[in-house]
Amino acid sequence: MYKYYESGCELTGTWDEPLSLNTGYLCDPAFKEYVEFFDKYKEITLYFTEGLERVNSDEYKYALAYFKYAIDLENDWISNLFVTDNDKKGELVKLNKLNGEKLRRSKEIDSYAKACLKVAHDGLLSKIRHEPYRTRGLKDGLQTLPYIVAYIGASNCAKDELFKRFRDEFEELIERIDFTEEQQTLIHILLKKYTQPEESLELKPSDEVEPDEYLCERYETALKRCSSGLKSYEVPYI
Repeated sequence: MYKYYESGCELTGTWDEPLSLNTGYLCDPAFKEYVEFFDKYKEITLYFTEGLERVNSDEYKYALAYFKYAIDLENDWISNLFVTDNDKKGELVKLNKLNGEKLRRSKEIDSYAKACLKVAHDGLLSKIRHEPYRTRGLKDGLQTLPYIVAYIGASNCAKDELFKRFRDEFEELIERIDFTEEQQTLIHILLKKYTQPEESLELKPSDEVEPDEYLCERYETALKRCSSGLKSYEVPYI
């Protein structure tokens, strides 16, 4: 169930089964902006849901684009929560700033994205530890690191705790293993990417998403399954 805040009263309902109200307000110019704000909130949820469903399909790297897009949408949404009103001259001006902080989920969405980064990085390290998969793990690293850097941002990697942890884990691991000449070449390339990260990839959702009348049900199902699957990474259940 989700909370609707109106005139200080707290009501409950779902997006799929709205409250039994006169829907005439949807066409009322006085409520037009509020309806648009809610539609944008649902769009944010839609991209978050798409990301969760990618995770549930083990498409961790591709989920990042949807999570990042949802966060960007929400930041824009929060910063533009103004409604217009008439000034003394009768002209429309932006006067009232609405408080959307209670509905902000950027931190939680970021937690799921960071969990995806950890899953992908843990996977390549696991392969490197096992000799039959070692070369494959190093090559996976060349494919995975651009996604990690793209999400964190190359300019942020030097101070980002998660990226520093990834780099330290990789460096500690390769010190304990004897590699072939081919593997040494791959390691040299990877070390450069860890120590001198460059953005070579732009995260973009691979598919356009369409409005969904069953969004609430999809969101709840995807969130429950995803939070359970990533439980060891301590993701929140919103």
